Amino acid sequence: MFVGKDDFEVKSGSTIFVEKNGDHKFHSIEEDLMILVLFSPAEYTNRE
Repeated sequence: MFVGKDDFEVKSGSTIFVEKNGDHKFHSIEEDLMILVLFSPAEYTNRE
């Protein structure tokens, strides 16, 4: 997975942080992929 210009190996149990509005993408996917995405803080609790 690319996060910005950094390339991370993603495997079972991996945790990767992506900053708000950060460029990111998965690549070289060779098997089924299931992801869990978490957002924080809760929507509308920290408006800009």
